Amino acid sequence: MKKLNVFKTLSIITLLALCAGKSYADGSEITQLLKASVPPTVSINKSTASVEGGTIDPSTGVNSGIKSVFTVETNGGDSDYDFYITSTFPINGTARSAYDGNGNIMFGNLNVLPTESAVDDAIAGGTHNANVISYPVIITTSGEMTVSPTVHAPYGNCYKMLLNGEQEGTLTHTIGTTPATNTYILSQDAAGSYQATIILTAVAK
Repeated sequence: MKKLNVFKTLSIITLLALCAGKSYADGSEITQLLKASVPPTVSINKSTASVEGGTIDPSTGVNSGIKSVFTVETNGGDSDYDFYITSTFPINGTARSAYDGNGNIMFGNLNVLPTESAVDDAIAGGTHNANVISYPVIITTSGEMTVSPTVHAPYGNCYKMLLNGEQEGTLTHTIGTTPATNTYILSQDAAGSYQATIILTAVAK
């Protein structure tokens, strides 16, 4: 064999060896970790079990039964949210909490708005609270959730709810049927629509 042919043969063998060294080996792999985060969120809805309207017996002040029912769902917990049950009602002058701090909720006459002094009198248990009718409040929750009265700016008198590990449940805000003592007086409380508004709020921390 001539030297030139021997050199070409060796060159081809060397090239094949180099190519074999760069080939992909069986079982080789590369890993890439993909991540996505889910932030805390909460959903609050009004249940169809709510009874938003009713009648008040004009001779006694007894109402026909009113309640607010809320459903709560969250992927978070008490470390992510504070839950407050707050209220307002119409008065002549400024907005105030409808909760009186004594376990009652005040309803105000929409046709003849109550005065600030009438509201203060109803809270104090007096007999000069025209166009304000107070009713006991009963708040219940499902599962391990709990509710307790508190005072918190800017809500004033309100209630705070704790999830206590629950991530879905129901809160029921029931208005007692019999008015608080001295807050319904036939000669003082004008005919018309009486109203209070209930709000369940989740405040992110």
